[in-house]
Amino acid sequence: MTKVNKFSNADLKAKPVGKHCDGSGLWLFKRSATRGSWVLKVSINGKRRELGLGGYPAISLSQARKNANKMRQQIRHVKFQRKLAAL
Repeated sequence: MTKVNKFSNADLKAKPVGKHCDGSGLWLFKRSATRGSWVLKVSINGKRRELGLGGYPAISLSQARKNANKMRQQIRHVKFQRKLAAL
């Protein structure tokens, strides 16, 4: 099973420049020692998408997780509505 919520706030500061996965599709794309972007990687209608959730450190780890959960719920809702419409 994939580990979710791998990071802590202290871990984020220590991470080197690069792409780092927190689990369940939430990624931190770190561009420098102090800057980065939160990205949610999802599959919508069979196509891979990267949805921006905001910049790091302006968006905290906990806020990025909350935003990712909201986006996942919205995607599930849209998929469910499309299935209902197809019936």
